[in-house]
Parts: sequence; C-alpha cells; structure tokens
Amino acid sequence: MYLEGAVLESQLSYWQEQLHDVATLALPTDYPRPSVQSTAGLTTSLVLDQQLSESLNALCQREGVTLLCAAVRL
Repeated sequence: MYLEGAVLESQLSYWQEQLHDVATLALPTDYPRPSVQSTAGLTTSLVLDQQLSESLNALCQREGVTLLCAAVRL
C-alpha cells in the first residue's frame, strides 16, 4: 500500500501545514440542518431468489465491483 509509514506521515504533515490557517467552509444547504446529526432514515428491503443472487455475485466478482455498484447501474 502506498500511503503508509514514512510516506503517510510526510503527506499528513504536508497537508496539515497547508491547511493550518484555512477556515471551515460555510456553504449554503438546501434546508436548515439540525445541530445534532441523526441516523434516522428510510430503509428498503429486497429479497432475491438464490439463482439471481448467485448470478449477481458472480457478475460482481467478474467485473471487480461491489453489489451496490452493480445495483446502481441496473
């Protein structure tokens, strides 16, 4: 792995120095955000038959992608 050991430390030091005096961005949002972040959200379940599940897993392995990436493209 490229970013480990001395290379990682060097990169971290460089970026900490570069970003030392940079202020946090205050970007506009589409609606006011709560002061405390919530993990509440919508979930959806989907049950696939075994043959379809195995086919999708084989496709993902062959293409080197995750099941989520394949599902987004379908």
